[in-house]
Amino acid sequence: MAREVLIPQLALVRVLTGGDPYRENDLLSLAFVDASLARLVAHGDTASVKPRAGTGLDVPETILVEVVTAADPHAKNDRLVLSFVDPSVARVFSGYQTVGQRSANLESSADHASQSSPLEIALRERTVPINAIRTPDARAILRFGRWDEHEARRFIAVVDRLFTVDRLGWYRHALAMRLLLPDEIVLADSSLSANATRCLEALRSGANDALNAPLLAAFMPHFKIDSSWLGSIETPAIVAAASGLRDLLDRQTGIADSSASPSELDGTIGHDEWLRWGSAGGDTFLALLLPNRARHPSVAQRLGDYRAALVDLFGQMAQAPAAVRSSQMTQSNPLLDDRLWNLAGAFQDAWGVNSVA
Repeated sequence: MAREVLIPQLALVRVLTGGDPYRENDLLSLAFVDASLARLVAHGDTASVKPRAGTGLDVPETILVEVVTAADPHAKNDRLVLSFVDPSVARVFSGYQTVGQRSANLESSADHASQSSPLEIALRERTVPINAIRTPDARAILRFGRWDEHEARRFIAVVDRLFTVDRLGWYRHALAMRLLLPDEIVLADSSLSANATRCLEALRSGANDALNAPLLAAFMPHFKIDSSWLGSIETPAIVAAASGLRDLLDRQTGIADSSASPSELDGTIGHDEWLRWGSAGGDTFLALLLPNRARHPSVAQRLGDYRAALVDLFGQMAQAPAAVRSSQMTQSNPLLDDRLWNLAGAFQDAWGVNSVA
């Protein structure tokens, strides 16, 4: 039988926000079979760029580009984020929106919500129950029974505040994640589920206690991210609870039961996902605990996008040396920022709420 030959697609993009070695307005060709992974070829002054030899200490660069010549599924004028260590090969993240587009989406969401009650939205759009989706490879099932309109409003309000402080960099997301932790975890070994939930409760309590003080400090004049501030967001209580929960997850080998009654948000930690990222840093571990499913389809998509980017990028960052990591994480990450903003907009649309009670 003849083997199917896959012919690469070819798109031309212009760099909007540069990163070594690419500069603003550089033209790049993207060749790909899988739209999420592409080879890059530079034109003009950067055409002589050579792949870097891996040192084990490299931190991914992220650049923002706009499609000039389309190639399915990337349409002309689409904005993409490219993440790479080797400048000749990049991961491609679609769905990027500018600040103006994000604001317009939030305004549109608010207008739509004013015409429809949360119940009407729910009846119209919630067509697939969460428990109808099977998760055969789940190491753990995450439950969010407490999630409601109040939680959505709190999330939107905190995210709104986080975006007013540019100096937070990646730590904007280290704080935002604390608002999306589950309140119950179901393991394959039911005898360990109760202990896991107790560790989770301690983790949530510690994360909540260590949220207000760092936020307040971030708004003070001359704020900077230093060892004292970092210690305020990763307290001994958080470290101990996370360590206990991670140990219980490491001891799991079977399939967790996903048949429990559904809630507004839901999540899973897959076996392969845990094997790849379970031993990464504390921020990566928190990202694994975030929901990736929801009753509302738009929220489910945005949650999945945000969680996947958090796990991937924080996981890569955890492998960098401390000095490199601390320097990089004080810089803004456009991909994470936009996925968080889009998620807040999806919550606003789904529940018809904003940051003001």
